[in-house]
Amino acid sequence: MKMTVYAGWLMIVVGIVIGIGGFVAGQPLFGAIMIVSLAGAGAFMVWLASGWDEPLDDAQDLYKYGRPANAVVTAIQDEQVRPDGTRTAKVSLQVSPVNESEFKTTRVLALPGSRSLSVGERVTVKFDPNSRKNVVLEEKTYEVEDSIAVARRQMKASLG
Repeated sequence: MKMTVYAGWLMIVVGIVIGIGGFVAGQPLFGAIMIVSLAGAGAFMVWLASGWDEPLDDAQDLYKYGRPANAVVTAIQDEQVRPDGTRTAKVSLQVSPVNESEFKTTRVLALPGSRSLSVGERVTVKFDPNSRKNVVLEEKTYEVEDSIAVARRQMKASLG
């Protein structure tokens, strides 16, 4: 989404430069059309993309829109029960998104259901790709794979 903003600013600059060139060359109509069309379209792109990279701060938004990934628990501390009955713990995770670089994060997370975590356990998380520190634990653990790995596994199973 950031490329849309960069492309928009480039269109604005190119539109203004070509527009000024048209005025200097004695073609004011052409210059005005270029400024309005290119710079206007670029400004629209910048405006349109300005809200796309907002981080997902709410846990409900992360569950709904977050990107799933595999993770390994590297540390767990300060497990407690909040007054509303939610169990939380400070959890350190090594997150391995599909087709992206791994990252480490330490967050106070809600532990879903009656789940108890242990160091070295594989879990499934959802994270915000725009702010990787924001993660939530999924209730069920499953293997997150890309479509090519799934197709390869299915072909091997059907051939052998």
